[in-house]
Amino acid sequence: MKMIKILLADQEEEYILRFKNYIESQREKNRFELIVATTKESLTQLAETENFDLVLATPVFFDVPLLVEEPIVIGLDDETQKNEERFPLVCKYQSLSNLVNEIAAIYFEKIEKTGYYLANSGDTKLISVFSSVGSTGKTTFALNLAKELIKMKSKVLYLNMETIHSTELYLKDDNKPRQSSELFYFAQKQSDKLLSKMAEFIKTDSYLGIDYFDFIHNPEEMVELSATDIHYLIAVLKNSENYDFIVVDLDSQLHERNLEILKNSQKIFWLIKNEATQIFKTEIMATNGRELLDLEVETNTAISFLMSHCRHENHYETNLLIRNTLPYVSSWQSLKNPVEIFENQEYSQEIANIIVTDLLSEEVETDG
Repeated sequence: MKMIKILLADQEEEYILRFKNYIESQREKNRFELIVATTKESLTQLAETENFDLVLATPVFFDVPLLVEEPIVIGLDDETQKNEERFPLVCKYQSLSNLVNEIAAIYFEKIEKTGYYLANSGDTKLISVFSSVGSTGKTTFALNLAKELIKMKSKVLYLNMETIHSTELYLKDDNKPRQSSELFYFAQKQSDKLLSKMAEFIKTDSYLGIDYFDFIHNPEEMVELSATDIHYLIAVLKNSENYDFIVVDLDSQLHERNLEILKNSQKIFWLIKNEATQIFKTEIMATNGRELLDLEVETNTAISFLMSHCRHENHYETNLLIRNTLPYVSSWQSLKNPVEIFENQEYSQEIANIIVTDLLSEEVETDG
């Protein structure tokens, strides 16, 4: 994962401390690295000895020559200087979360113009969570998987691609969600501005530290996305190198959107509920999936079948290779608060075991 290295040029000690504390917080520590210059001399010296991705400078530093030469410079507008045409300005005195999202969007828009993110192969792993039918606990698993990966110091994006998703039930942010059409338009046009637009939609849950796309439900717009649109969206996300893992929560159908994501996944966790009917339907879909995905679904190591809702170690017989079982948590039948799904120790431990034995221990295959 590529961290964005920021050189902050400012003389206000209190502001520098606040900015530094925010960048080093759980929310941003895997996303940014910070260097600070408090004088023009130290700014010039750091420019000669350090490599950085962008400069964030207040007006007192605007006449330093390197700010003309460096490709990505953002001015911190502290209301002492109104006009600056050489580089974009952002308001210094706003919430740090908004400020950081704003500079990230500008940064990504700049590197998009160089074609860097499409040329870079990246090392982000795409992990899909799928099931043949509903009510398998797929979203519960996907969110807990993201949570446990973060506990293991990975940078994770949770991406819910269900036609009707429940993201807002579990992940929270102070800002209102935006219309998905703003994002999907750039994917459908294969616009070079897609990455910077994504930065405006990605939020971080304050409780878990999970990054996620936050947009308003619009099933019609989701259905209109083609396999080509999905391919471009995923390629831009992966090649940006902002994440170690992208956990994609899919709905229970093998339509073209899901097939495109599954084909490009380095790991697929396929959940099966411990019921005879659901196991039978999964076996049928796995047979069809062999041709649709061009994979030996039953035996391919990139696919792990997980038996969910297990009240004991035994489960119904199946010709599918069950890699792990997920415990049945009876208290989840009467949740008082959605975040309770993250607090069951037995379930969390099983997810951690799956990560160690079935994800991190394998050499995850890269897609062609």
